[in-house]
Amino acid sequence: MRDRSSASDTVGCLVMLAGAAAGLFAWAHGARPMLHGGFEGEGQDLSVLWVELPIMVFGVPAAAGAVWALTATVLRDRTRPTRTLLPVVAALLALGGLVWVCLAWLEYVSDVPPPTPGA
Repeated sequence: MRDRSSASDTVGCLVMLAGAAAGLFAWAHGARPMLHGGFEGEGQDLSVLWVELPIMVFGVPAAAGAVWALTATVLRDRTRPTRTLLPVVAALLALGGLVWVCLAWLEYVSDVPPPTPGA
């Protein structure tokens, strides 16, 4: 019984670590225009450091971990492959959706116009 619990804890920690990495990636990619600003620093907004960064680095793994834990709890009476694989797949799908939402949010709040091709 202890082996299943420690394996489950390891998978949960890996999901949280992947969530933190995904949140940091989404923030780094989406916040770059606001950190550097546009022409002569126009549109530079350093509030992404103390608002969006903590939300994405701590909120994305918390949400992915919650999806993983909820799915693992619902499937605890199933067979071994289903009980192990489906929570991880659900957490990865949640991570993909959360990264997409984070990138869309950062694009929405950015005041810096996107670069024009060929300019």
